[in-house]
Amino acid sequence: MTLAASVALVVLGLVAPSAAWRQIAVVSVVLGSVGILLSWRDMAAMARPPADRMAWWYAHMGRMLGSYIAALTAFSVTNFTLLPLTTRWLWPTIIGTPLIVLWTAYYKRRFARASAAPARSL
Repeated sequence: MTLAASVALVVLGLVAPSAAWRQIAVVSVVLGSVGILLSWRDMAAMARPPADRMAWWYAHMGRMLGSYIAALTAFSVTNFTLLPLTTRWLWPTIIGTPLIVLWTAYYKRRFARASAAPARSL
């Protein structure tokens, strides 16, 4: 369902069938593309589960942070009326996505160090 909705969002952004769609065409294509990427990645993980036993944790935290980006986007679109429409829609994604990637990389390194450390005896 997410993949189909994301593809539809990209198509509507590219076709822009009305004046309203023309205003948010870039937003539609960008957010639809993000949805395609994430749903494709989820389907691949279902087909071949990741070997990293903490993969569920990275996915869970990434999605929780993604929900914060969504809430911030909704707040921005409705309240930051001085900014251009495309900027109001996309700035949380542009800033938040790299932060999620950095956060995930940090914890992957941290968990790798913890599992590589020798067990201490009491």
